[in-house]
Amino acid sequence: MRARLVCPDSPALFERLHGQALVVRVRDAAAIAGAAGRARASDNELVCVLCDSPEPLDELSPDDGWDGAPVALFVPALGRLRDLLPWLPRLREPHARVYVPAGGPDNLTGVRILASLGVACGLTFGDRPPPWEPLADLMSYALLGPVPHAPIEPFAHLAEAYDPAGVTDWRRTVFADPRHYLHLDADGRVALTSADLQARIFVLDDPGALDGIERHPAFVAAEHAWRRLFLAYHPCSRCPGWRVCRGAFAASAERDPGCAAFCAELMDVVDQRRAARAAPEEPQPWRP
Repeated sequence: MRARLVCPDSPALFERLHGQALVVRVRDAAAIAGAAGRARASDNELVCVLCDSPEPLDELSPDDGWDGAPVALFVPALGRLRDLLPWLPRLREPHARVYVPAGGPDNLTGVRILASLGVACGLTFGDRPPPWEPLADLMSYALLGPVPHAPIEPFAHLAEAYDPAGVTDWRRTVFADPRHYLHLDADGRVALTSADLQARIFVLDDPGALDGIERHPAFVAAEHAWRRLFLAYHPCSRCPGWRVCRGAFAASAERDPGCAAFCAELMDVVDQRRAARAAPEEPQPWRP
């Protein structure tokens, strides 16, 4: 397994990594170009710069050059959309994506508008449940909307990766799947997720020992952590939407079971989308 490494902007750390695929994390949009340049100058491949900004999107400066770097821009809110007009040419770049919390006020409406303007977007999900009906409306727009628009994650990924006979994991769309992304601190210690990194739960002290990490006991335990939900007879264990959720909303499912109906509708909409794309086009009537 060769996971991509999410790491801070640290030239000293880059020197310790050789031939790795890097997602470089910064906290300020003004640091994107510099971080991209330093990563590219190292013996590594730059996947993207992940800017985890504490400021809403409308408070960031569109004059900060990105130097053509792929960017994943995580913000708590979009702010006033009219103030984003100077951003649009940059946000429409092929390798740029804006992420906002699904539970944030007005974020779902804002994402729909941004996607309609050609900006690729993504949603993040925390412990706070999102408003399920507006989320379902956005999901239907993302997957069935007849008007062209930019992709919205995780729906775009699920539409491509959904397996009716298995499970589909959307965590990779937010850099949270250890099979695809591992997280490093400035000292090179390796955590399986961003949450583990913040909690200082490390599985390796040396990034040079990454080979075979999928056999590490902590990695194997994390891969099978979902089984605890079934042993405890948690609501997730009897939910038909498990195949596209894998417990993403487990923390709130007992007090807010709306996730079950949403995930069931999500699977139905994905099936509708696939059926529509597989059906041959009907012949159009002749018109003078």
